[in-house]
Amino acid sequence: MPVLDGFVKSGKVRFLGASNWKTERIEAANRYAAANGLEPFRISQIYYSLAHASRDTFGDDTIVVMDLKEFVWYQKHQFPVMAFSPQAKGFFSKLAKGESVSHLIEGQFVSAANLARLARVKEMSQKTGYTPAMITLGYLSSQPFPITSVFAVTKLWQLEENMKAQDLVFDKSTLAQLENII
Repeated sequence: MPVLDGFVKSGKVRFLGASNWKTERIEAANRYAAANGLEPFRISQIYYSLAHASRDTFGDDTIVVMDLKEFVWYQKHQFPVMAFSPQAKGFFSKLAKGESVSHLIEGQFVSAANLARLARVKEMSQKTGYTPAMITLGYLSSQPFPITSVFAVTKLWQLEENMKAQDLVFDKSTLAQLENII
């Protein structure tokens, strides 16, 4: 933390973010920073999407995914998250259009739970006119703590669509429906 604090004080970085750290580690680092007058972490980058995933999904045990324990901590502390792969590598958008997801590692994101969520996304898309990409990003922006997303695009219209989605906010009932809770 002293080294990272030095980067902030020198003006090389504006604020600190952790990538793929469990909340316990962030909390411990921030306690140390507070006790020593150092800059704390202010954002955390982890995998978070409407598509359920686990470490096994990625084949990398260093990846931290949003689970209930992490979610509760982020909500309690109102700690910002920067979600990576928020659209699950195009899982919802491509399957909703009938395209192949052959670029995904076998079994990656393709599960009964995610296929049920895909059906809900397609249904919502037909009712609202929002694209599946917008719905998945809107799902994140509707969570009870600050979230921003890291997304990749290859076309300008995709960027425009993703930026429009940043303003979507769904109610709790809609979130529950997308998650297949109701």
